[in-house]
Amino acid sequence: MTLSGAALGPNLDNYHSAFGVLKYESPVKLYLPMGVGGDGNPVLTTALWVPPLFGLAGIIIGGLYFVLDDLLSTGTDKRRPSWPKIWVTISAFTFQYWLSGALFSSGLDDGSILKIMTALASLGFFVFDGTLTGLVVSAATAVGGPLIEYFLINTTDQYHYAHTEFMGSFPLWILPVYALGGPAVGNLARGVRMLVLEGDEVEGGRGGGTESVCGVCQNSRVNPCPNCDGVGFYESYGAQVKCNCCKGSGQTICRTCFGENGIDPYDLEGVREFMKRRPD
Repeated sequence: MTLSGAALGPNLDNYHSAFGVLKYESPVKLYLPMGVGGDGNPVLTTALWVPPLFGLAGIIIGGLYFVLDDLLSTGTDKRRPSWPKIWVTISAFTFQYWLSGALFSSGLDDGSILKIMTALASLGFFVFDGTLTGLVVSAATAVGGPLIEYFLINTTDQYHYAHTEFMGSFPLWILPVYALGGPAVGNLARGVRMLVLEGDEVEGGRGGGTESVCGVCQNSRVNPCPNCDGVGFYESYGAQVKCNCCKGSGQTICRTCFGENGIDPYDLEGVREFMKRRPD
């Protein structure tokens, strides 16, 4: 997560440098070989301290997702986003970053940019995340990121924004830009976690004496029943009815673990017999 943040962050921030949103006092500029693009058009403008700062942000946001997904019992489907979804989320965040700079450069007023960025951040959250974890982390990022910038701008004099109407340091529309970084980094963190857990399963299955760890149920062998949302009953005509799917237990066996128990996931009788043998 640190390497991902350190690699992606400066490239995103470069959009704001290129469009005149901010200016570094001691910039580091990267040009294409053989002078392609001209001396006045670097492909990357950043500062030496920017990559480690974005790297730190990556590990903090990713760590928050790891912890809060467990504490808030985030659903399995949300914890395991597909890699195409992860890349699309990062691409959407990249587009929002670019668009904010492009709109600023076009002369659009900050109030209008704020509305557009807020709409994009909200849409991105609901489409790519939609979890309580994501909401908490996005809010924390939208507040924490600008606070760190406020500290850097007012104590180091390393860079400054062209517009400083909010807190005398930066434009207000930077907050929703930060907010969409939550789902982008968070889904990537979830993907990395999947890879780590699947790697543990592979290592455990090689006869090295280490137990295989299921990336879905963490070896509990059960998941919340999808029919009753894990409570064992549901409401019907004002009365509580015992769930027939899980027999009132609120749990179903983890399909990912079927192979380890020698059960065909489509053999309903075998599944029922296995569930009967489970202790209450």
